[in-house]
Amino acid sequence: MNIQTHEKYYLEIGEERHVLHEYSNVVQKVIFELESSGQGRIFLCADVGQRPFWQRFFFGSSRYTRAYFMCEWAGSVYALTFFDENDSEYNALTSQNLESINIGDGQNVTFGEPNPIKVSRCLSKDEAINTLNEFFKYGSLPKLLRYDFVE
Repeated sequence: MNIQTHEKYYLEIGEERHVLHEYSNVVQKVIFELESSGQGRIFLCADVGQRPFWQRFFFGSSRYTRAYFMCEWAGSVYALTFFDENDSEYNALTSQNLESINIGDGQNVTFGEPNPIKVSRCLSKDEAINTLNEFFKYGSLPKLLRYDFVE
């Protein structure tokens, strides 16, 4: 399913959860948050339809959701994880030299894990925003970067 055609998008910004019905609103909200906040976390998924009755009965959830990406940042360090239709993770790897960012900021980017992200995952703000803009335009894993596949 094309990312631009869902009826509902679930956008988590920090602890706030938003339900959006227009794709353009999702794009605006994400880019605004990345541009204006010095630290944060964003998670985007979308409603992709109703589950069959037996799945609702056993799993408790009435709807299927499709995760698209997570972004976390602190100071000058940004990190992106994209998801495919099977919820496999693709961690974005930087393509730039790391002179434009403060590696120490990366200590605050953990995606909820006990350890901070690897230096190879530290993206600059411009690199993260350009990558997400490409994702929003084409709805697929951006070709701007390389990725570390997580099974």
